[in-house]
Amino acid sequence: MRRRRSPRVHQLLSGAGPYDAITTQARAWRDLLAGWGWAGDLWAAARDPAIGGAVHDARGMARRVGAGDVLILHYSAHAPALEEALELPARKLLVYHNITPPEYLWEHEPHVALACALGRERLAAFAGRVDAALAPTEFSAADLRAAGFADVDVAPALYLIDRDRLAARAPAGDGAAVGDRGPTILFVGRLSHNKRQDRVLKAFALYQRHRAPAARLVLAGSAGSGTYGDYLRRLAAAAEVRDVTLTGPLSQPRLNALYAGAAAFVCLSEHEGFCLPVLEALHFGLPVVAARAGAVPEVVGDAAVLLDDRDLATVAEAIDLCVRDEPLREELRRRGQRRLRDFEPQRTAETVRAAVAPLLD
Repeated sequence: MRRRRSPRVHQLLSGAGPYDAITTQARAWRDLLAGWGWAGDLWAAARDPAIGGAVHDARGMARRVGAGDVLILHYSAHAPALEEALELPARKLLVYHNITPPEYLWEHEPHVALACALGRERLAAFAGRVDAALAPTEFSAADLRAAGFADVDVAPALYLIDRDRLAARAPAGDGAAVGDRGPTILFVGRLSHNKRQDRVLKAFALYQRHRAPAARLVLAGSAGSGTYGDYLRRLAAAAEVRDVTLTGPLSQPRLNALYAGAAAFVCLSEHEGFCLPVLEALHFGLPVVAARAGAVPEVVGDAAVLLDDRDLATVAEAIDLCVRDEPLREELRRRGQRRLRDFEPQRTAETVRAAVAPLLD
């Protein structure tokens, strides 16, 4: 008598890279699933060669996914492989990581804008064709409901705050240190117009000019494939801002060193489906100044200074307050640690298991 094989839980990503947040989360999920006896592979429609064999090319997936398995579709960009996967016999869970509205991207990254437009348009093709849908915030869940998904689960703890990963530090002298001449203001995120690094830079210019002449601004994150980084450099030159660093992609230890040495984290994004870096900033005890936009208010709760006022001078004053006012900093640290309890690894494990287990019945 032939023994029935154990079900496997596979994951398919739109794209995968060594420093990509969704890839990092998917790898953490894979470890959890394997620990429960549901081991499966990671697949991606597009792969950065630096990812190596940790993630497989999606073109080989059909031979490995069978009836009785579960396939998690991480939807973050348009990829034909995602729609092709709908024909596979496995049960399917769609995890929506949000897609940037294309109007933010046409000027600097038109090819990315096109992919985002297609991704948003084709989202409706998945409604009624997956067995379950999951989003980390109500902000993202609204996209799914608008696309015709009848039942959407919202689970903020879908994202894991891995304290071991955040404990790693870059070796001394590798350029990750932020120095001690003046306060370092930090934002972490791919250079993209929806994240509004241009507004962070303009607010920082006011802060540096009127409050902290020795301050430094670090914009950490991949430059992407467009011209937004060049635009930011021109903007900094025109505003005569000093000590602005665009780091490009960073390993986690180098990024941790920046978090550890910064004085404040400033996020003026207008569209974020979640924004994991704000939680990482809270982990390092940084005061967070953020625009009340996108999913950021849902993520930080009461642990940040949230601004409704778009006035850049107001942002600059909020930065100065968060850098200098020690009682405020301490209160924000306390609230940040309390907020992080909602994203402990055990919460993520419970979220993943609750989403996957019903599909294996």
